Amino acid sequence: MQKDSELFLFVGSYADATDPGINLFRFDVEKGTAVPVKSLSGIQDPSYLTVSRDGKFVYSVSETAVPDAKVCAYSFDKQTGTLSLLNEQHTDGSAPCYIW
Repeated sequence: MQKDSELFLFVGSYADATDPGINLFRFDVEKGTAVPVKSLSGIQDPSYLTVSRDGKFVYSVSETAVPDAKVCAYSFDKQTGTLSLLNEQHTDGSAPCYIW
């Protein structure tokens, strides 16, 4: 259960799809500490993450070259810290988080 002084902290990376690339921490704003909760593999180079306003969904880009670049949508269970893949769509372009 999340305390009032805690925030969820999602950290992306340039990890291989077989390695943990999305990492979830509980960040205690009073103590300034972060405790690992879970890691997720299965997405190549999940470098950019964003959370929906209601906190129920997390979106990640797979920052790779064409034709593998994609955006993934996950549901997020705040009670268990679990991310579950809902959908993925190819971006039809490389480096989807790069602003041209």
